[in-house]
Amino acid sequence: MHWWFFAAAAIVLIVWVALVARRRRRDALYDADLNRRVNKRLESVVLVRRGDDSGFPELIEIPPEVAQQFLADMQAYHSEHDTLRRDEIAFRARQILLQHVPAGATLPLTDVEEIFERLKSEG
Repeated sequence: MHWWFFAAAAIVLIVWVALVARRRRRDALYDADLNRRVNKRLESVVLVRRGDDSGFPELIEIPPEVAQQFLADMQAYHSEHDTLRRDEIAFRARQILLQHVPAGATLPLTDVEEIFERLKSEG
């Protein structure tokens, strides 16, 4: 191999390293500028929490027999393959839970299905 091949390879390597370093520096400067702009906007934001809001969902107490019925519905839901039948089971469980939640609370059917899925993955 000739000496000019090694010289050309060295030049290409130096240029490539310089371009990568330059790109990383430019990205870092952009990120720093972006962080500075976001922080400036967030300084003017005031978060106010209501006095009665603890940030945690309110726990409800249900009788043991209702809990057993809910678990039976959950097992039936997971053993059923028909989508319509699964929705009926989730609706029945929703009706049971709505009798024990605070007045005015909403409980969408999708939330009941999500509870079923989460309890299945935990158990």
